Amino acid sequence: MTFITALFACQDFTTAEEACPTEVPGESLDNVPEEAAKVFREMSCHRGVAGISSARFDRKVQGATVAHVDYIEKNALAPLQVLDLHERQDSPGFTGVTVLDRSEAAKYDFDPDGYGLWEAVWIDTFADGVDRFNYWFQDPSMREVYLASDWLDGGYAEGQLTTGEHFAYLNMWYARPRGESADRPIVYPADGQEDVPTSASEPSDPCNLEDVGIPISVIVGEDPGTGNVEPGSNPFGIEVVAASLRTEKDDYVQLRNKVPGDGTSGLTYSAVFVPRFPLEPKTTYLFEAVLEWNDESHEVSSSFTTGTGEAVRIDEFTPELCALLGGALGAGTLTVPDTTTGTTGGTTETPTTGSSSYRVVRPGR
Repeated sequence: MTFITALFACQDFTTAEEACPTEVPGESLDNVPEEAAKVFREMSCHRGVAGISSARFDRKVQGATVAHVDYIEKNALAPLQVLDLHERQDSPGFTGVTVLDRSEAAKYDFDPDGYGLWEAVWIDTFADGVDRFNYWFQDPSMREVYLASDWLDGGYAEGQLTTGEHFAYLNMWYARPRGESADRPIVYPADGQEDVPTSASEPSDPCNLEDVGIPISVIVGEDPGTGNVEPGSNPFGIEVVAASLRTEKDDYVQLRNKVPGDGTSGLTYSAVFVPRFPLEPKTTYLFEAVLEWNDESHEVSSSFTTGTGEAVRIDEFTPELCALLGGALGAGTLTVPDTTTGTTGGTTETPTTGSSSYRVVRPGR
């Protein structure tokens, strides 16, 4: 059995605010607007307190990302079409059917065997990208995107639908296999972290908000293989043997556990533990768990302290937006190209992640 007191226990930061960089790599590029830079800086605050590398822009990846947002706006796509993440060849602004096609069109030079890609889109009423990030960061399946380790290059752009809703689109290339989390998991909230929110509204169904305690994520990394990651699968065989959350006074908190392959979580590389009720403000909690992955048993723990008690939530999912999204709520996708057919193969499954859609792309050749 492996015992892990916390990922990267020797952190330099105790709060996400302390970990915020003044600048992220690539933000000075002429195709990176300030609003995109702000989002990557905010993302890097949480990545920093978790002990992993900063978000970073690449000119060609940013160009491909912006081009896809332009395509969405030029063609006045409906929300369900946006969540599909594909382009039609006969439509204005077309640059490629899939994200890999669009990356190649932008002349981004990626290693098909050594690179992986997160592609994600969000539709909501947030006019501010930082507010959007801070809301969706509480979605456990989105945390796998935001806290993906070994970040190589990225792009981010925002737009607005003709129906008034705002959306954002992200491409994030990472190295495989991941070194930063291959042996030790990313635990969030991190060990020693302070000013942690006490509660969150579960983003899995933004039209039926329910306040719960802040979710605790244990992200175990990226499968180092070169084959497909099947949607809804559990490539590491993650299982929860035991888990607990308690205060320094030994008051235990009831947890709801989520693992990949359970049919509801939308997870792929992490186990998540959701306190059933909001946590107490200004209180130190100890999280301990025994998990199995890769046929080995691991003990994980993290001690963190909550802040003043403000919930991370949104009340902006209007009845009109909920009706417009309709079946898109709970209908995200996890799609991986077939390694034998390059960029054209793929598999898709629903549902997963609320009014968002994402893919784990492992190019292969």
